Amino acid sequence: GPGAAHAHPADVSDEDAPREIAAAARDALGGIDLLVNNAAIDGEGAPYTALEAAHWRRVLEVNVTAAFLLGKQAAIDMSARGVGGAIVNVSSINGLVAEEHFADYNTSKGALIALTRSMSVDLARDGVRVNAVCPGYTLTEMTAQTLSDPNTRAHIEADIPLGRVGTAAESA
Repeated sequence: GPGAAHAHPADVSDEDAPREIAAAARDALGGIDLLVNNAAIDGEGAPYTALEAAHWRRVLEVNVTAAFLLGKQAAIDMSARGVGGAIVNVSSINGLVAEEHFADYNTSKGALIALTRSMSVDLARDGVRVNAVCPGYTLTEMTAQTLSDPNTRAHIEADIPLGRVGTAAESA
């Protein structure tokens, strides 16, 4: 019913995952009304000239290609049902302002913003709204280790107008 949600664990970088996720949503809920593309991995944290091509590709695969594939399948499902819907891509402030030693992550999040623009234009006539949110540093599993170092955290928080990292609830 309204407000219901369904979790379906999957490796979003697997090209078969979107079809499996959509099928699970149809079985559990009758279809997809909302998709939040939030899966991401961090950058290598290395200077640009030291970045490994394999890690570069993996970051783009998880942070951009998975959102493309999942968004495409969700939009196909929404269009087929004629109900419209919404897709929210979770990008990052790093897609707008580069962080040193994170060319891979910065690029992936900038690409996700560009993908969001394209999706919103292409899917509007089908009643599918597509938006991106671009949170700054947020305490998550992915950032927990970095933020556990008091000096690193103080350095990061010094650049945040609020004076602290955000929370997942604030982004939601």
